[in-house]
Order: sequence, then structure tokens, then C-alpha cells
Amino acid sequence: MIIAFAAGFIATFVAVIVGVASAYLGGVTDGILSTLTDILLVIPIFPLFIVIAAYLRSAGLLDIIIILGALNWSYSARQLRVQALSMRNRDFLKAASVRGERASYIIAAEMLPSMSSLIVAAFCLNAVFAVLTAAGLQFIGLGDPNAQIGARCFTGPISRRRCSRDSPCGRLCLASVSLSLAGRSP
Repeated sequence: MIIAFAAGFIATFVAVIVGVASAYLGGVTDGILSTLTDILLVIPIFPLFIVIAAYLRSAGLLDIIIILGALNWSYSARQLRVQALSMRNRDFLKAASVRGERASYIIAAEMLPSMSSLIVAAFCLNAVFAVLTAAGLQFIGLGDPNAQIGARCFTGPISRRRCSRDSPCGRLCLASVSLSLAGRSP
């Protein structure tokens, strides 16, 4: 779960910065950041993770967290950009601009609190993706050697309780479903 929360936090942090800055600042900034987001959206991420983890050979916990966090922000950034674009012309933001508030204040004190539910949902989505991707990398032998839930899903003793909540697969499913449901709560 350390991987999930740390990588989810990094990916959400980058997504908030890229998505909100792109929408609020507009112009050339929006064009550059949207193009970067589009490029990351069309690259197949899991094969890219496999290539990077294979290149690092002995990818530790910190390496996996950085890889997952640095490459998993594009979908959330797109969602946050759309929300920020819809908020950009609202009256309370125009009033803050007329008062002479700086753009950083308007974003931090006016926009982000209004977007908090979407930010929490993006964090939970990023955390679920990090859990499942880390387990997939562990399953093929490229993940953190100390965390073996992905490898244990298919190598444990054969029993009828393989998919119970006490098994590695059951724990992986329980963690994924729990994080997904936490992101849907109001």
C-alpha cells in the first residue's frame, strides 16, 4: 500500500499542477501542456513500465514509486483540465480577479477547494492503477523484490482458497475495490 499511496500522491500532484495550470493560464501554456498530456495518453503505459523496469534491472521500492507516479498523471490531468476550464469563467473567479488577486491565489484558494472531490477521486484512481501495475511488474519479476504480492498470486500452493480474502489475489482485489469505492464516496 506504500506504493499505492506514494505513487498516487505523486501522480495526482503532477496532474493537478498540469491540468489546472493548462486550463487557467491558457494560450501557449495550454497548448504545450495539453500536447504533453496527449502524448502520454497515447503511449501504452504498461509496456513502457516494463521497459523502464527492465532497464533498471534491480528496481527498488523508490524506483517503482517514481516510475508509477511520473508516468501515470495524464488521464487525471485531462479530467482536472476540463473541470478547471468549466470553472474559469465563473463569477467568483472573475470577482477574485477584479479584486486584484494573483493567479496563484485564485488557483489555490478559489479553484482547488471547489475541485477537491475530483482531486480525491483522481488520487484513488491513480492509487488503484499503482497497486495493479506494481503487482503486474512483480508478477513478471521486475518489481520490488521485497514486496511479493504480485508474484504470490500465481505461485502459491494450489488450494480451494486461492481466491479467498486471505490469499494474495484476494488481498489485491480487496485493496483495489476499497480504493475504488473510496474514490466514489461523496
